[in-house]
Amino acid sequence: MYAIFDAESNMPSQYAIAVDVHPTDNALLINMDFEHPLELEVDLRDHKRNSLYADCQNHDSGAYRLELPSFEVSSYTLRFSESSGKFYRVFRIMKAFC
Repeated sequence: MYAIFDAESNMPSQYAIAVDVHPTDNALLINMDFEHPLELEVDLRDHKRNSLYADCQNHDSGAYRLELPSFEVSSYTLRFSESSGKFYRVFRIMKAFC
């Protein structure tokens, strides 16, 4: 199970971003929905090796579905940056140990 924390943001409230994480047997699925048209750059890195998993752009309102290996990685940083660099939002995704 993973927990999502809103780590840092200066993005206006009308630019809502919803993030859901669903672990599977061999991958971590990250669903991202955008409620307002906004050109965003998406950057997903793990904290263990700082490996870049996703670096892509969303040119209109929509959703991403990322699938990546989840084994041996306990936390990720998911950063959304508006194309001009003026607004950003950062999420921490961490494995919850029970």
